[in-house]
Amino acid sequence: MRYVKFWSAIVTLGCAGGLAILALSTDVRAQTFGGKGAVTILTDAIASPNGRAGRAVLQLAKQLAAKPGLRVLAIAGRGGSSNVDDLLGLRGIDMAVVNSDVLAFKKLTRSRPAVRGRLELVGRLFSRRVLLLARKSTRGLSELAGTTVVAFSGAGYETARAVFGLSQISVDLVGIDRASKAKLAGFEKAQAVVLLEDEIERLPAGVAGEGQPFSVISLPLTPSLATAYDAATIAPGQLSGVAVSKPIATIEVATVLATYHWRARHQRYTDVGAFMKAYLLALPLLRQAYPTANWGRGDLLAPVPGWKRHPLARPEKVLPAAQIAALGTPTEPIAPKPVAVVRAKPLVRPQPNAGTVARPPVEDLRVSVLSHPPFAGKSLAKGGLALELLGHALAATARATRGSPPHLAVGWAPADPEKLGAAFRQNSIDISLPWPTVRCDRPAELTLTSAILCDNVLYSEPLMQVVLGLYVLSNAPISLDKPDSLRGKTLCAAEGQDLSRLNETMRRWIASGRVTLMRRATALDCVAASQRRQADGFIVPDLEGRHLLKRLGVQGLFRMDEQPLATVGLHAVVSKTLPNARQLIRRINDGIRRIRQNAEFAAVMRRHLQPLLQSH
Repeated sequence: MRYVKFWSAIVTLGCAGGLAILALSTDVRAQTFGGKGAVTILTDAIASPNGRAGRAVLQLAKQLAAKPGLRVLAIAGRGGSSNVDDLLGLRGIDMAVVNSDVLAFKKLTRSRPAVRGRLELVGRLFSRRVLLLARKSTRGLSELAGTTVVAFSGAGYETARAVFGLSQISVDLVGIDRASKAKLAGFEKAQAVVLLEDEIERLPAGVAGEGQPFSVISLPLTPSLATAYDAATIAPGQLSGVAVSKPIATIEVATVLATYHWRARHQRYTDVGAFMKAYLLALPLLRQAYPTANWGRGDLLAPVPGWKRHPLARPEKVLPAAQIAALGTPTEPIAPKPVAVVRAKPLVRPQPNAGTVARPPVEDLRVSVLSHPPFAGKSLAKGGLALELLGHALAATARATRGSPPHLAVGWAPADPEKLGAAFRQNSIDISLPWPTVRCDRPAELTLTSAILCDNVLYSEPLMQVVLGLYVLSNAPISLDKPDSLRGKTLCAAEGQDLSRLNETMRRWIASGRVTLMRRATALDCVAASQRRQADGFIVPDLEGRHLLKRLGVQGLFRMDEQPLATVGLHAVVSKTLPNARQLIRRINDGIRRIRQNAEFAAVMRRHLQPLLQSH
C-alpha cells in the first residue's frame, strides 16, 4: 500500500533535504494532487544537481510540453534505492529514475519495502560502465574475498554491493561520502575500488593514474552478473584519469525510468498510460533535438536485465517497426578509438615449423562490427557471438605461434554501402563482421552492399553457419513441402538480406512470379508486414528470427518451416587493399579451424545460444 499522503511527505522530506519540488506553481501542485493529465517523475537531482538523468527528464518534459492534456513534473530526489523507497511509499509519485541493479541491491540487502513484482520498466535512459580498480597484485574479482573495497556512497556503493553480492564474494565494503573531497588516506587500506565511469573525477590524485597503485582490471559479465548488468568494454584512451593500455572487459549498469505496477482499475493508470505512449512517440523527436545527448546513444528500446517492461510501454504497441529498428542504433556510428601501438623489442624465436601460419605484424586491429543481434550487438555479452568467436580464433593462432593476441579496437556501425566502401578503400578498418556468405558469381542477384563487398574484401572461412528460414503465421496453411501452398504468396526479406544463396526451387519460383518477393528496410519491418497480412511470411536467418520474435513477445504467432531455404555462413572480412590482408585472413582461418577442434567453439556457441533456444 502506498501509505504516505503526498504533500505532507513533501514538507517533511523537503526540510530534511530528501525531496524537493522543482519550480511548481500553485495551480500545477493542485493538478498533481487531484488534477487530470499530470504525471510526476522523481529524478536524482539532489544527489547530482547537474546529472545526466535530471537533464534527460527535463528534456523529455520540454518535448512533451505541447502535448494537450499531459504535464510532466520533475521532482528532485536523492537517487539510488531512495528513489525506489519514495516511489513505493509516497502518494503522488508516478515514476522514478533508478539504476537497473537496484532490484538486485534491494533483494541482497533485504531492505524494505519489498520491490518484487511492484516495479516495472518504462524505458532505458542511458548506461554507465562499472570500473574495478585494484592493486597491482590483484588479477580478478574472486581474489578480493576478505579484503577492503572502497566505493563512493550512493549509486556507486549500491552497484558495488550488488556486484559482490551477486558474485557471492564477501568483502569489507566501505562507502566514501560523495559530498566530501575523498582523501588519499581513505584508500590506503583498500585492495580495490569500485566506481561508475562518471565518478572518476572524484578520485584523489595519486590513485589510478600512470604508475599509481591502482589499475583497471577485468570485470567480465558472468551468468550471475548477467541478471542485472550488460557487457561492456573499456578501450584505451576512452577514460581520462585512469590508465588503460588495452581493451578491458567490464559490465555496465543502465539508468532507467521505472514506474509502479499500476493496475487498470487504478485512477493513475490512465494518466501514466498516456505518458508512456507519448514518451515512446517522442523518442525519435528527442533524438533529433538532442543528437549528442542520452537520446542519441545506444539502443533505447533494448531489454534491461532483471526488469519487466510495463504493458503500456511496449514499443510494438505504439511505434512502427521502422522506428523501432532505428531507435536500436546510435544516431552516429561509434568509430573505433585510435590505439597507440606499443612496439615490443624483437625476440629471437625458433623458425616456425612448415605449415604453421606466420604471425602477421598486426598488434592492434580495428574491428568494425555491424549491430546484428543475436550474432553481434553492443548490449550483448562480449559484443555477441561473432565477435567473441573472432577473438577466440585470433587468440588460438597466437598461442600456436607463441605470440600474443592482438588488441581489438571495436567500433559499431550500420551497413551503409557508401561508407562501407570508403572505409575499405581507405584502409580505415582492418576487419569487419559479421557478413553472410554471398555468391559473387551471381552479380544480378546481389544487393548493393554485397556487390561492394565482392569488389573490396577477402572473406574468412565461416565463423559459424546459420539456417536461412521461412517464417509464416502459425495457423497459415503454407509449407515448402507443398509447392501449391506458396502459389501467389508474398514473402518479405530485409533490403540487406542477400538471397543469392537461396535454394534453386525458391529462386525459380521468385523468378517466375509464382512467389512475390517484397523488400523492406529491416527484418523487423518484415515481421510487421506479416502481422498486418501485407506479406504471407518473411525470410530471415533462423536465430535472428527467434531473437526478433522473442523481443517483440510474439513467439507464438509465427512458426518456421521445417525445410530450410539455405545454409549461410557468417564471416569476417578484410579489405583487399590492406597490406597484410592475406596474412590476416590466413590467421583468422587458422584460428577458426583450431577452436573448432577443441571445446572452445562449442562452449562459446552454447553460452550465447542456449538462452535463446530455451525460450522456444
